[in-house]
Amino acid sequence: MSEQLGLFGDPESGEASHPVGPATVGADLLEVAAHLPAGIRLGTSSWTFPGWATLVYDRVAEERMLAREGLAAYSQHPLLRCVGIDRTFYGPIPAAEFRRYAEQVPADFRFMVKAPMLCTATTIRSEPGTRSGSNPRFLEAGFALQQFVGPCLDGLGRRVGALVF
Repeated sequence: MSEQLGLFGDPESGEASHPVGPATVGADLLEVAAHLPAGIRLGTSSWTFPGWATLVYDRVAEERMLAREGLAAYSQHPLLRCVGIDRTFYGPIPAAEFRRYAEQVPADFRFMVKAPMLCTATTIRSEPGTRSGSNPRFLEAGFALQQFVGPCLDGLGRRVGALVF
């Protein structure tokens, strides 16, 4: 017999039933943010760090929950006006995934996106730490445009920041 799932999250994991929200920030932080030049964007390489509870997020949450729900809360922090998407390094993602990210953040928020290693690595890795040969897609402009740049621009639109190769 399988165990019935609870209606209000998993009490053993500490996962609450409401989405992760932004942390409350003090007036001093708002003051600093108000004086940042418009062209300066502070951010991190990811939004999934559980240690930011009460600094960026309103509560403790596991990394997997932050991966699903943390971006909207992260983007509300007055100093964090950009973030990296590094999962793209491991393989291209479709425009729809980029669009899903863009829909969670304010219009003036930006993303820094890593190009897939298929575009940037001189060798192909068959398993972590092992190389299986030269990469025929290394810095191939057509492949990079079709598999990375195009979907990124289509999905993020004006929210795209730096594309890192």
